[in-house]
Amino acid sequence: MRIRKASLREVKDKWERMYTSNHAHTPYSSYSFNEIVQHYYRFGPKRALLRTKILEILDDNQNTVMIIPLYGRGGQYYLLGDLLMTGHLDFIYEQGISNEEFAQVFTLLRSELKGTKLFLNKISQRSKLNDYLALHYPALQKNICVNINFGTDYEAYIGSLSSNTRRRINNMYNRIKREIPSWELEVMMRTPVPRSLEDGILRLYTQKFFDKNHVRADWFLRTSWRYTNPITMSTMRMEDNFNSILRMNGGLVAVLCGYVDNDECTIISPRGAMDRTYSRYNPGTVVILETIKWLTRNTKVTNLDLSRGNEEYKYALGGKEHYNYSYEIDF
Repeated sequence: MRIRKASLREVKDKWERMYTSNHAHTPYSSYSFNEIVQHYYRFGPKRALLRTKILEILDDNQNTVMIIPLYGRGGQYYLLGDLLMTGHLDFIYEQGISNEEFAQVFTLLRSELKGTKLFLNKISQRSKLNDYLALHYPALQKNICVNINFGTDYEAYIGSLSSNTRRRINNMYNRIKREIPSWELEVMMRTPVPRSLEDGILRLYTQKFFDKNHVRADWFLRTSWRYTNPITMSTMRMEDNFNSILRMNGGLVAVLCGYVDNDECTIISPRGAMDRTYSRYNPGTVVILETIKWLTRNTKVTNLDLSRGNEEYKYALGGKEHYNYSYEIDF
């Protein structure tokens, strides 16, 4: 094996071939997402001085067996997409890669990145890379993600929830029927979001961020999230994007933003937000339930991955934990 330094564009076809072949890869490992990250990442203050390093791993027959997308500075490297609100990161490789091949790759990395530290964060428990790392390095952090497996039957899914949760859902819908004259869900799957709707979605999400972090609605931060944030760009425009929008009385009250996973069975949603003035009607819960209903009736998707965080509502709606791991490797 040997390492070749490459540009992102040079490895596009090889990247897309390996990504498609490996269903453990998520949209955060897609070429499209990483192309967006490379274009916009420098607009974040924590990432402004980072420089990309795309490493292509070739076997003895000069076939590409792995692509390692990095950025870094000053002896510290991260996977491209780290230091963002991403969910799962990975090297790019085919599903059938072996631990022996990983061992050879890390031997090459030890020479290529000598004197530096490699931070491997957000490595999914499903990843073959994580299988290898867990055998050779201590995990420094274990982060909870929550996935709702709702199957193919919406009524059966609701019936599987606790009696207390079902009672709350029933009361919630009854209140909406009594007090909200009109409400609707719009789902945009693999569809670019119109700019006017982008504005409304970003208003909801930025307000949630400011409320949660007790900071003032800074114009610069709002503008950067609107025009230069890679998560915004990808959830609004990437070919595998997914957006679910709940309206009440004609106004936008809750959203789920994310991606169609590489396995075609999962929606990953790193962004969700609701209008707090409608909190009496639990629009955050409504948008999740109505999205699940829509998915069971219009697609073969059976999972809604609500990404990082162990908020109580995720478990009440049937969510189960899975994990991301973090490692630090001194070369």
